Amino acid sequence: MIFTCLYCGLEPRLSQLEDSGTPRIKTILHLIKSSKYSIHDLSRMKSEAANELARFNMPFELGLELGMKSIAGNKMKNKKCLVLDTERHRYHAAISDLSGSDIASYGKQEQVERLIKVLRDWFTHVVNPKQPPANKVFLEYNEFVSDLQIELVAAEFSQRDIDNLSNAEYIHYAGEWVGSRLQ
Repeated sequence: MIFTCLYCGLEPRLSQLEDSGTPRIKTILHLIKSSKYSIHDLSRMKSEAANELARFNMPFELGLELGMKSIAGNKMKNKKCLVLDTERHRYHAAISDLSGSDIASYGKQEQVERLIKVLRDWFTHVVNPKQPPANKVFLEYNEFVSDLQIELVAAEFSQRDIDNLSNAEYIHYAGEWVGSRLQ
């Protein structure tokens, strides 16, 4: 998702912990207010193991955004929001209040390729109709993943370090790579 945003000319803004003195909710609310676009992926709204609570950060953030948008009037009227899930109506079981909302799905098979296409197609509607073809973004993404692995191994990152790159690191490396390709 981050790579596709960068490749299509957007700047990913994530609610990362940047200041321990600022409550995370305040950072999230600031991002919602100050961003023209938002993407909420509900696919992780499940527990990973038995007796583990499901993760509800994304649905919570979506709820904050929808609530703010409904009371903000003209201040947020032009803000665009994309809601994603792996299956088109899977969210009904947990968030039935979203019934009637246009949720984009990207399936369980070939997830990355389908997700790139869904994002790229949305960007053509809300950001700029002149976007690179989804297949090109997918091929470039695969090349980036390979190049990143080689670069990080050469820099003596362990596989565990590579698998656990922070979002800030990933955005840095992907941004550099995309920037060098699109010059």
